[in-house]
Amino acid sequence: MLADCQKLFAGDIVSVASVSTTAADFSVEYTKAKDAGAQILYAVMSGTNCTPSVKQWYDMQLPMLYLSHNVEAQAPNFWEVTDGKCEGVVSNRPGAIRAPISPLTIPWYDEYIKKYGEPPQGYTNSIAYNVVMAWAQAVKKAGTIDPDKLIPIMENIKYEGIIGKFNGFTKFHTPNELIYPLLQWQKGKQVVIEGYFKDGEMILPDWLKKLLKK
Repeated sequence: MLADCQKLFAGDIVSVASVSTTAADFSVEYTKAKDAGAQILYAVMSGTNCTPSVKQWYDMQLPMLYLSHNVEAQAPNFWEVTDGKCEGVVSNRPGAIRAPISPLTIPWYDEYIKKYGEPPQGYTNSIAYNVVMAWAQAVKKAGTIDPDKLIPIMENIKYEGIIGKFNGFTKFHTPNELIYPLLQWQKGKQVVIEGYFKDGEMILPDWLKKLLKK
């Protein structure tokens, strides 16, 4: 992903860093990016480094927007986990939002809260549910759980799930045509700021506005 991003944003990159998935201190990398004049902090993270990366961004008062694929930032309790320091943080989130992505989405979302007492976590719950249900459809079609017979069916499965349609798989073995809303943390809530289910506009936190003199 790092290599792909470097190609995609080649003309706009001023600093690059690769950190451990368990890192808790980003002061060196952040200072280097700040000194290089970075305006956007683009973070791709899925480990325990997710939360401290956001907290330190706020604590260091970095004059750059936190735009990311931050897995922990997708969770509905991230505001509490970061003590509100995630205000303004942007991250994509496949599924797990209460929106009419498909006829199944809202009923599933409401039933999940009814059963577990909290909203679905990040992308994991919705994708796991989708994959299991698609697999069940493939098993029914194949009449067996023999992998050799299931794999060709799964590779071309067509299934409308709670986060979009399964219409075969990409070269990365991820389903095609899934919906990945772009969300931003605003005043304790996740607001969809782009896509079919947009329900708000992107904002800059007041402290960041001052730093950027907006």
